[in-house]
Amino acid sequence: MTEQASSKIPQIRFGGFSGAWGRKSLGEVCVVGDADHWMPKTASDGIPYVMTGDFYGINGIDFKNAKLISETDYEKLSRKIKPEHGDILFARYASIGSVRYINTTKKFIASYSCAILKCSKFFDGEYLFFLLQAKRCQDQLKSSTNTGSQGNVGIDSIKLLNAYFPEKSEQEKISQFLSSHNELLEGHQRKHDKLLTLKKAMLQKMLPQAGASVPEIRFKGFSEAWKEKDLGELVIFLKGKGLSKSEIDPSGTEPCIHYGQLFTEYSEVISTVISRAKGGNSYFRSISNDVLMPTSDVTPRGLAKASAIDESDVIIGGDILVIRGDKKLLLGSFLSRYIRYMESQVLQMVSGSTVFHLYSSSMEKFRVKYPSVAEQQKIGSYFRTLDELISKHAIQLQKLKQIKSACLEKMFV
Repeated sequence: MTEQASSKIPQIRFGGFSGAWGRKSLGEVCVVGDADHWMPKTASDGIPYVMTGDFYGINGIDFKNAKLISETDYEKLSRKIKPEHGDILFARYASIGSVRYINTTKKFIASYSCAILKCSKFFDGEYLFFLLQAKRCQDQLKSSTNTGSQGNVGIDSIKLLNAYFPEKSEQEKISQFLSSHNELLEGHQRKHDKLLTLKKAMLQKMLPQAGASVPEIRFKGFSEAWKEKDLGELVIFLKGKGLSKSEIDPSGTEPCIHYGQLFTEYSEVISTVISRAKGGNSYFRSISNDVLMPTSDVTPRGLAKASAIDESDVIIGGDILVIRGDKKLLLGSFLSRYIRYMESQVLQMVSGSTVFHLYSSSMEKFRVKYPSVAEQQKIGSYFRTLDELISKHAIQLQKLKQIKSACLEKMFV
């Protein structure tokens, strides 16, 4: 086999198939079009008008919350082209290149923010759905994107996008395999999302609401009203010191936390510190039960992060507020969850216009409702177990996504 021919064969292939794949443009493989470029009026009852913002998950379309239009407008818009079972929706605006395989017979119309791809009988729609997610196709799309106030990909550019195709029977074999993997991914995603929903619901029920001194749900054996005080009456406030990103060194011997990691790496409780630094006497160090909060760039990140740390002698970098309380009164694992739950109140304390800060003087006035340490321990243990389950599903999801990415790279030319 020549080198040129071998370049048209995927790295991973099912048994029983041979020969080089043929190169085609999407315009040769399918009809590509979009609805008329006008915006229909919203109807109180009618037919879903799907936009790219209605895409969710791996292959989901949110028909339930999509805009509704009248039957008359649907008929006008669908004269040119309309989505049907087996077609592909291709995002031309916003999340450019996102695709959805239509596996429903539900009646709906797609806005002109989406292209509609209708495969000929010699090509498999699901194969094309996966092919368009592969890096080679996505890279072509990036080079075809029209820049400006609102980036977009034109219909003609989509038609010109080229890729390699085997015989239809091999296309179907590939799409069947990847569809099964998608089902596995979606199953884990649903479990993960349900656990997140459960956690949110239980936080609402296991922490007192506004005006209440006890939560809706409590562990057996606890009945006393929760106390309420300003945080400044319960803890002292300290500050991290130094530690730039350049000082984080995998060969270092001392655990350390940079403020940016509180946004991206850690949840409510830090059980294992992932970074190391060479250390020194000039750094500030944690003690077990401290609560850490980033003090800069809070509002743009959209979250009031708070993380309790189990470990002592961890180097704590600058722009980190350290909240240190007495374990006999207030557990860090309880306080960090409480702060995150009361996120909207914390964000009201953030000040600044271009650079945003959270100061200890503001957090001193933050009102905290808290039960006995014994009850705090019960609550913390419950949520730690729940967090472990969520983490396990998140890790499994990540592994499955990596497998899918590898398959998209190696099963297509």
